[in-house]
Amino acid sequence: MLGAMDKRVSEEGMKVSCTHFQCAAGAFTYLRDHFPHSYSVDMSHQILSLNINLMLGQAQECLLEKSMLDNRKSFLVARISAQVVDYYKEACRALENSETASLLGKIQKDWKKLVQMKIYYFAAVAHVIYFQSALDKLNEAIKLAKGQPETVQEALRFTMDVIGGKYNSAKKDNDFIYHEAVPALDTLQSVKGAPLVKALPVNPTDPAVTGPDIFAKLVPMAAHEASSLYSEEKAKLLRDVMAKIEAKNEVLDQFMDSMQLDPETVDNLDMYNHIPPVLMEKCAALSVRPDTVRNLVQSMQVLSGVFTDVEASLKEIRALLEEDEAQEQKLQELLGRVPPAPGSPPGLAEVSKECSKYLELHEKASFTNTELHRAMNLHLGNLRLLGGPLEQVRAALPSPSLSEDDKQVLQNLKRILAKVQEMRDQRVSLEQQLREMIQKDDITSSLVTADRSEMKVGPGTALPADQIGRAVQQHLYPALTVTHCTPGCHLYPALRPTEPSVPCARWNTTVQTLVASYEAYEDLMKKCQEGKDFYTDLEGKVAKLLERARAACQASEAQRQQLLERRGFGSCGRGLGALGGAPSPTPSPLRPPLQGLDALWKELQEAQERDARQRSIAIARCYSMKNRHQDIMPYDRNRVVLRSGKDDYINASRVEDLSPYCPALIATQAPLLGTAADFWLMIYEQKVSVVVMLVSEQELDKKVLRYFPSERGQPVAQGPLTVVLTSLRVTPTHVERMLTLQYRDQSLKRTVAHLQFTSWPELGLPDSKGSLLRFIQEVHGHYLHQRPLHTPVVVHCSSGVGRTGAFCLLYAAVQEVEAGNGIPELAQLVRRMRQQRKHMLQEKLHLKFCFEAVLLHAEQVLLRHGVGGPSLAKPPSSQDPQDLVLGGDVPISSIQATIAKLSIKPGGPTGPRAGLGAGTATAPPPLAPQRDEEQEEEEAEEGAIAAGGSRAGQLCRGTEGQHCRGWASLTPEAFSLDASLKGKQRMNKQNFLQAQPGEGLRGPRPSDDPLSMLDPLWTLNKA
Repeated sequence: MLGAMDKRVSEEGMKVSCTHFQCAAGAFTYLRDHFPHSYSVDMSHQILSLNINLMLGQAQECLLEKSMLDNRKSFLVARISAQVVDYYKEACRALENSETASLLGKIQKDWKKLVQMKIYYFAAVAHVIYFQSALDKLNEAIKLAKGQPETVQEALRFTMDVIGGKYNSAKKDNDFIYHEAVPALDTLQSVKGAPLVKALPVNPTDPAVTGPDIFAKLVPMAAHEASSLYSEEKAKLLRDVMAKIEAKNEVLDQFMDSMQLDPETVDNLDMYNHIPPVLMEKCAALSVRPDTVRNLVQSMQVLSGVFTDVEASLKEIRALLEEDEAQEQKLQELLGRVPPAPGSPPGLAEVSKECSKYLELHEKASFTNTELHRAMNLHLGNLRLLGGPLEQVRAALPSPSLSEDDKQVLQNLKRILAKVQEMRDQRVSLEQQLREMIQKDDITSSLVTADRSEMKVGPGTALPADQIGRAVQQHLYPALTVTHCTPGCHLYPALRPTEPSVPCARWNTTVQTLVASYEAYEDLMKKCQEGKDFYTDLEGKVAKLLERARAACQASEAQRQQLLERRGFGSCGRGLGALGGAPSPTPSPLRPPLQGLDALWKELQEAQERDARQRSIAIARCYSMKNRHQDIMPYDRNRVVLRSGKDDYINASRVEDLSPYCPALIATQAPLLGTAADFWLMIYEQKVSVVVMLVSEQELDKKVLRYFPSERGQPVAQGPLTVVLTSLRVTPTHVERMLTLQYRDQSLKRTVAHLQFTSWPELGLPDSKGSLLRFIQEVHGHYLHQRPLHTPVVVHCSSGVGRTGAFCLLYAAVQEVEAGNGIPELAQLVRRMRQQRKHMLQEKLHLKFCFEAVLLHAEQVLLRHGVGGPSLAKPPSSQDPQDLVLGGDVPISSIQATIAKLSIKPGGPTGPRAGLGAGTATAPPPLAPQRDEEQEEEEAEEGAIAAGGSRAGQLCRGTEGQHCRGWASLTPEAFSLDASLKGKQRMNKQNFLQAQPGEGLRGPRPSDDPLSMLDPLWTLNKA
């Protein structure tokens, strides 16, 4: 009925009608196949088959109409129409059955006539190509359509027009054009139908098909009561089981809370073996910017250079003003108070006022500069670490160290925690299964069909869910076992609640520090640029002020000269320097003028570039992985060659001929992870006894590898060598380690003194010059104790050129001063070092520091010999402690001139004291200005240490010549019992038996010795 009611005027309507007819055919098919035919005459096989074929024919008609609307191919339309004919022929056979005819009565003839009309009609459609056959069948259909509605008649007339027109056109074409014989219908190929529809199966119990069950509420009251009692039993079982589960869960949660162990953190040891993603991102960002650290260091170096230049200029201006004030005071003491000349310029007052303003600005900016350097030193090592290999980053992250017992307890705890989690999961699964089974367990259907006497449900009724309930209750007992066996684990020290968080906190802190260092890079660069801009502007202003100060001082000096000449003092000499009286307490500036130092540094840089072009580093370029910096490599001609390693290369250079009183030096970089074995092999092959390490503790394990053992008595293997720490001594400025080296299985061991100077940061200067000078004396003392004396001393910092170059320069200069040769030409020593290793003494600030340190040592030498001078005594001022120790700012030319007069010539006829006496015979008595106690104590301490260090230095110089050469020859290789090689007479038995005249026991006894009267053989004459 639904299919017949549908209006098939659209594609969607045709589809819906087709579906309805197919579902109807499916329903009739279900009735025919599943129910007996005896229920009713309507259920007979012939009637149901008739209905099925009618429904399928109607569905096929829908597809035929859609195919014709879609202009499908003619043979496809013909096949579909032929199939409609087949369905209707089957229906017609069912109608012709006598049983069906008797059942249908009068309506049977009408149905048969309609079906036959459709047969002929659709046969005409199928034979539309066979025009004669189609025309014949259409005529039959028109005959059978008498009495049908007007719509049917109109459809037949339209079809006749189409088929008749086609037939007439084809007949005329054949009669007048083709003259072909018309074939008979039986000789043509028959059209086979194409079944495109089928009966859709129907499930009468499906609510979606049949709708709600109208008999669902027809349940007896007794069944309802029994079902309610059964539901209450199910609910009671569920409540009982859930109460037990919640109680056990609460006990287990309390116990796990008392353990204070997070399962995610107990088994997180693998976390320490991997780099976190946030840190990996920072490493990747720095890997594409390899010049990050170098740019930061260069920016800070430029800032330090400008800062130093401004400070030097301000000191020079202040020195000029103090000098002018002292000269003015001398003039007033000589002539009394002199009124200023009418035309005297007021420039000095203005210069002094501006100088005070600039000094105040400089002091405020100095604090910011110091903080910036401290922040940079803090982050620089982290930035280098992030920009280096990932293995070093992973090694820098802290990781917990567990013993075998700790690991065993940890494994047991992890296993128990895994069991607890598994037990919880199983408990949740069983609970869910119990709920689902109770929900699905409905006995209403069985109660309806059961006898009324069997509808008994009570407390003793067996439920299907009882089995799962018992399984849940049995599953609750292992929780007690877990809580009884686990408490011993958390008492173990390695697994206390506070201790697992310690390595995790350290790990997180380290990661956050590295990330913060990366994020602070841009801020540091910005602050560096702001500092450079500020000091560049201040430098220009201070330079102009310095020129004004010089001009004003010259004008003031000219006025004083004119005044002296008018007062009759012109013949006493020019200036107040020849007038006698107390010398000026204010010395000249500490170092050469700013332009002089800049010019000297520029000259050294240009000389280095010229020398580097004449030398080759081809071998070093072949071992780029063994170089810490690709622009710091040894020259081929003086590099240290390894004789027994896998290859002969190490980034180390021999630095020699700096001074005859300075030992040969080896400048090298700090060992890398893959070059530590090569470093110790070089120590062994070169017979080195002293190693100087200029690295602070902050750099260790971050930038510089800890290549030496840190625990006493624990051997550390470095390639073929075994290194053992035998003693350790820590001082405020350095650490002294005594190490022993043993090559493979050899019994011979060597002792190496490892001296680490910890007060010199990577970017900056040592805490004080005195501490570095004392450290140099300590190094030289260890060198003098070694045998032989011609073995080199190894010196290294991180790169092997910056602090290493400054140390080598000071070492050679100090030994020259100790030898009495005066202050050497530091610029020549720097150039000589750079000819043997490029970039030695990297910064101009280091060169200035070396000048000041050599001056301090020269003053200490003069004080040690009892020589004083104006430059060594000055009133207290508000300078920093280093300036107080230095005794003021003195030009290098003045220092050299003073030391040349007071120098100690080695090998001279008068000796050291004679030289000093001659130099100080005409020296005026030094002033004794007031000094604060702190300054006096510091100078006294430095003088005492310097004097003690000088005695070690004089040990070799006092017996220079044969004695030193004899000590140097005391080596196992040069030792021999052959006396003829030394030019001495060999002693034998006759020498002892034949005493020389006046010697031996028969010789005369000295009269001034009261013990000479004793018998030397009195022990033999007692008997």
